[in-house]
Parts: sequence; structure tokens; C-alpha cells
Amino acid sequence: AVLVIRNEVPGFTCMGSGGARVALAHGYVGSVVDGSIRDTQEMPDLDFPLYGTSVRPHSILIDQVPPGKSIYFELGVPVEIAGISITPRDIIVSDNDGLMAIAPAHLEAVVAEAEKITSLEGRLFARLATGMTFRECVLADSEFAALAKAGSGEPLPTPPKEY
Repeated sequence: AVLVIRNEVPGFTCMGSGGARVALAHGYVGSVVDGSIRDTQEMPDLDFPLYGTSVRPHSILIDQVPPGKSIYFELGVPVEIAGISITPRDIIVSDNDGLMAIAPAHLEAVVAEAEKITSLEGRLFARLATGMTFRECVLADSEFAALAKAGSGEPLPTPPKEY
């Protein structure tokens, strides 16, 4: 299970290396936080993927939480993070650039699209490695050219003879 947290307490960093160790001890394999996180340099050593909407090196203490705010926990409910709703049983896929939550019913379609993109990029990168320009690569691959044309609504312009 991935621990998904929405933090509404200004100045409170709700997950760092200490929280990660507690979460690991309770069987969680990672955490996504709508709010600040810290201790990011330690996370790879803990083997605990941690994503937040910001990084803050310090935090207010729990006894400094502003009046009208509280620390509240509720498990098994959807949580909105950066405009995206993460619901229980969603599959979280992540890398160093970020993450996405995928409903199990959509997993096959998302994987198929990711494989299509990876294949297209692989062909592009192989052509780039031969010395072709990006434009030449696009024009040499009908699928890539069709995507470029569909994105602009116009055919690709002819590159200038000299740069």
C-alpha cells in the first residue's frame, strides 16, 4: 500500500525520513503528499519512494499547529493531490519526475499507450544517433509525422537549407 496524505497545515512538513521509517514499519511501500516533504536525500537509501508538492527543509512542531487546524487521519478515502484524485486501489506509477495514479480498469490501456510511446521514441532516438536532425527523424517516420501534423493542423514546414 502507498500512503497518500493531504496536508492542510501551513508550515508543517508531514513526511520525511522519520515518517518514512514509521510507514515502512507498518507495511507501506511509499508515500504521496499534497504538501511539503523533507529529507529527500535519505529516501533512496530507505528504498521508500516519497513524492510531495514541495520540499521544505524544516517544519513547525505539532504543538505549533495554528488555531483552527488539526492533524487528522482518515484511511481508505480519495485524496486530491495537485488537482488529481487518488482513490484507494489506484495503481501508483512513479519515477524521478513525478507520478500518476491509474485506476485498475485503465491499466491495460495505459500500458499499451506507454509501450507505443516508448517504441516511437526508440525509433526517433535511433535515427538521431545516425546523425539525422529532429525534423528529418519526424519526416522519416509516418507515425511520428502524422502525430506532428495532427498536433498543429498544418503540414510540417520544409527546413531551411542553411542553419
